[in-house]
Amino acid sequence: MYYLVRKYTHSIDMAYKAIGKLLEIVKVCTVTNNDVLIAFQKKAKDLEDCLVATCAKSIHCDCIVTRNKRDFEGLGIPMFAPAEILLQV
Repeated sequence: MYYLVRKYTHSIDMAYKAIGKLLEIVKVCTVTNNDVLIAFQKKAKDLEDCLVATCAKSIHCDCIVTRNKRDFEGLGIPMFAPAEILLQV
């Protein structure tokens, strides 16, 4: 997020403000060795997406917001597209 905002606005200040706003509404989780092992053992089509879902479940996230919901199907956590999540609040 920081990279994208800074790249398109050419403003470090705006990038930090965007990250600050984001941190008001999201929770950043830690990736543990156990999370990686659990995701690895599932042999999912996409290890990285499986790891995201595993970490989200480990910290009891309500959902994952993604533009590609298909990538998270069958990984055991609710998913919403960005437009869908905006309807939830």
